[in-house]
Amino acid sequence: MAWVFEDIPKNPKFLDQAAANNVEAMGHHVGLITFPRCGNTFMRKYMQNITGIITGADMDLMETGVFQSGAMPGEEITDASVWIKKSHDPFKPPGVSNIHKCNKAICVVRNPYDAFISMISFISGDPAGGLNQDMQKDIPAVWQEFVRTFTQKFKDYHSMLILDVMEHVPVHFIRYEDLLTKPQETLEGMFAFIMNQKSVEGLNIQKRIKAVIEMGHKATEAYGMKVDITLARDKK
Repeated sequence: MAWVFEDIPKNPKFLDQAAANNVEAMGHHVGLITFPRCGNTFMRKYMQNITGIITGADMDLMETGVFQSGAMPGEEITDASVWIKKSHDPFKPPGVSNIHKCNKAICVVRNPYDAFISMISFISGDPAGGLNQDMQKDIPAVWQEFVRTFTQKFKDYHSMLILDVMEHVPVHFIRYEDLLTKPQETLEGMFAFIMNQKSVEGLNIQKRIKAVIEMGHKATEAYGMKVDITLARDKK
């Protein structure tokens, strides 16, 4: 993977044909799977900045068009031109599921309480899912019903992930909170898993992780962000 030996790119790109063939042949397809509002997009932006490769997703453009025209141009693309693919699997059946086509997976988990507040804020019109800690006091009936519904969905999602997906695909779990408090250690562990290494100590990828973290909030900013991205696939 040549990107490991290059400097941090200004703009991420799709894989060219040679790189795509290499990922395909070596079985390096990676799925990024989380329950909604648990840090999927946050992690995607880290991955794009560190690798310089646009991440794909199996979400419908009708739902994620704002991403496709901005910081995440790989929306609704899951072919070999993208290496890491976002999905809210494992709810989708095997024939449709993106994760069953991957060779390994990353799952970001988050404190359910924070995830639920972020979700209801997102549904209410805040794309960034800002946390309104007084929501349960402002709209108690709506909040109680929402928590009952999503607690069951949250449980079902992770039960299916553990009992079904992990039987077929190696999964590396990351706590969203660890991404916030110890990003270097957390991201190094993730890339060691992705690259089949015991550690990334001394490797160039370790330097890239550090460089991206030093970017501060820009390293993970996605909502409302407009970037100039060179699409390698348009040059084929």
